[in-house]
Amino acid sequence: MTQANHTAANHTAHTAAATAAGNPPGSPSGNPPGSPSGNIVKRSVVIAGHQTSVSLEHAFWHALKQAAARRAMTINDLVTHIDEQRQGNLSSAIRVFLLEESLRGASPPQSAATSTAA
Repeated sequence: MTQANHTAANHTAHTAAATAAGNPPGSPSGNPPGSPSGNIVKRSVVIAGHQTSVSLEHAFWHALKQAAARRAMTINDLVTHIDEQRQGNLSSAIRVFLLEESLRGASPPQSAATSTAA
């Protein structure tokens, strides 16, 4: 098996396992029993049509999933949004985004039009 075929087979197996577990590709899976939320989990995400991997602690994957759900977005769409605004590496940008959201009280920021309409 060539390296490309081996990589494709691994990706297909990972995608199938995630889907079978009820987690679409790019979404965090459930935490295995007894594993701490600080364990690093590497997931594939698609940013602007390009697949890449992101390593985050399980707790951050969980928070990212919740942040995307609050916005009625996919994880990939939210990560693309974060990627467009980042200055450092993507994993750090995601953590900072989630920290800032937490400090704001987990509500998405209002646009200028929304805040002046009241």
